[in-house]
Amino acid sequence: MEPTKNEQFGVSTSKNDVRNANPNKKLFPNAYCKVVPDVFGDFVKLLFSKPTVNVMNVNGVGSKAMLTYHRWKETNDLNVWKNLAQDAVVMNLDDLICSGITNNILLSSTINYNANHIPEEVVNTVVSGIEDYLETLRSQKINIRFAGGKTTNVGDLVQSLTLDTTTAVRIRQNEIIANDRIQDKDVIIGLMSHKQLSLLSPLQTYLPVMKAILENFRPSIHGLVHCSDGGQTKCLNFVNDLHIVKDQMFAVPPVFSTIQNESNMSWQDMYKTFNMGHRFEIFTKEKIADDIIKIARYFGINAQIIGHCEAAQTTGLTIKSEHGIFTY
Repeated sequence: MEPTKNEQFGVSTSKNDVRNANPNKKLFPNAYCKVVPDVFGDFVKLLFSKPTVNVMNVNGVGSKAMLTYHRWKETNDLNVWKNLAQDAVVMNLDDLICSGITNNILLSSTINYNANHIPEEVVNTVVSGIEDYLETLRSQKINIRFAGGKTTNVGDLVQSLTLDTTTAVRIRQNEIIANDRIQDKDVIIGLMSHKQLSLLSPLQTYLPVMKAILENFRPSIHGLVHCSDGGQTKCLNFVNDLHIVKDQMFAVPPVFSTIQNESNMSWQDMYKTFNMGHRFEIFTKEKIADDIIKIARYFGINAQIIGHCEAAQTTGLTIKSEHGIFTY
């Protein structure tokens, strides 16, 4: 497959390099986040009594940090850094959700910056922005705690900063969503992207709505996919012998039309790179789809069936969209 424009510039959307270098073959190989035996307890002793496992995840804000830096230089508005801090948390948490985790989360941050370009007040704003957003989640009955983190002066960072978050969780093994039950005739429910008005609009996590959905339907949820860093093709990383058809997509938000127009990227590559209107997917039985959609809408999130799965000898994806039909 020909590389996308992003890949030509050295940006990996598939993350196959990392996946191949760090295989997950022992516990839940199809899980979205890597699952390991519980190092905080006696895993062997608990094998026959609903053993617990550990899940860790690391995520960052990527090139959005540079966009934030330029906006701050133009406006002198520190709030743009709070938005960046929130995004760093959201991108990590929405990965965790895909392994069935919605509560009891420990989070830390790593900030690298050049003090000649980034003053202390910016770093303080980022750190306080993380804690402020976690407090918002705690007010929604999400038990999540900030364990602090590390800030490092890096001389070769000419502008902006890097911001990564790390999360750690202990969860019962039987609560893991492993994506291994995605099957023929499953429908795919898409949860619409939040506030997709500009690249600097702060993201909102799907954690509260997915907590409610899993509390009611966990046994019937066959798979969860966060459509980031791989866009609408991300689902191909977690299925075998299935043809995924996405033929009832949300309308493409204006921000992606602007990106396509300015970059001249093909629409096929756009769907491979960006979420294109929905950032989260639920693979489940059709008979409970309406109930899940009602829960999402109760939380103010538009949701709809955007596709389905079909048994196939070769794993693949077909997207039927307003901009054409694309196969992967």
